[in-house]
Amino acid sequence: MLLYLDNCCLNRPFDEPSQPRIQAEAAAVLTVLDLIASGTHQLVASSPLLVEVRRNPDMERQTEILHTLKRLARIIKISETIIQRSHQLVDLGLKNFDALHVASFEASGVDYLLTTDDRLLRFAKRNPTLLVVKLENPLIWLSQNLP
Repeated sequence: MLLYLDNCCLNRPFDEPSQPRIQAEAAAVLTVLDLIASGTHQLVASSPLLVEVRRNPDMERQTEILHTLKRLARIIKISETIIQRSHQLVDLGLKNFDALHVASFEASGVDYLLTTDDRLLRFAKRNPTLLVVKLENPLIWLSQNLP
């Protein structure tokens, strides 16, 4: 199965584990990354995701996430089709990077985009016919897809 983890998802293991939800999601993301490292699933990323990760001012997070992506992911290059679709998605209400992630996801044939971004998940649930994507929280996805 091909998976795309957005920046929120990739950063979750580094977040302060003060809330049970953050702890559970961090553990789920690490488990998903372990499944990818073991070859059970494949990770797909995009050039916009790499740009977004590089904008993180926390150099430790940035370095660790970039290392993970370079080691595990196939990188989708931005295309005119992705840019045009991202403009459509922005017009529908998505933020720029979210639109680029979704457009990259749609163009790549990935099975799931995993995110901890509640706003993005709500948008996908409210607009199921506008998006050609399966978005899911990693905790929910993992509970439904354990090998």
